[in-house]
Amino acid sequence: MANDSFQKALSYAYKLLSYRDRSSKEMHERIVRKGFPEDIAVDVISYLKERGFLNDEKLAEGLHAYAINKKHLGRSGVKKYLVSRGIPTEIIETLYDSDNDYLEAAKRLAEKRLRHMKEHDLAAKKIKIRHMLLRRGFPFDVINKAIKSIQLEEGKNGH
Repeated sequence: MANDSFQKALSYAYKLLSYRDRSSKEMHERIVRKGFPEDIAVDVISYLKERGFLNDEKLAEGLHAYAINKKHLGRSGVKKYLVSRGIPTEIIETLYDSDNDYLEAAKRLAEKRLRHMKEHDLAAKKIKIRHMLLRRGFPFDVINKAIKSIQLEEGKNGH
């Protein structure tokens, strides 16, 4: 009976992994929520980790890049996103990131937002962009550099 439960839980885990990669924590929560016993969930997680189907470090690296480049999140926004996906803080702290990565993301996001703000004056645009970047988790120094670089480009383009 226990082996049957293990096989069903494993089947369910494979089904979940066919949709997208998951952290060990996410997988554990989903298996337990589906109604499988705690010990079966732990056994399935161990089985999947041993065979390389669950790898929190690899997942964290991919999600880290995705959060910066596609979601345009700042440092604290990235950390919140990774925690929400079940990545342990010990792994999050080992990830390398530089201010340049965040600066580029902030500039891209600010430029995108700027294209949609035709009717505002420059001071209002700066405030709106600063607030948007703060909500996304960018540090103040990165926000200020991004706004300065956007302003310089605005002056050159005659906007």
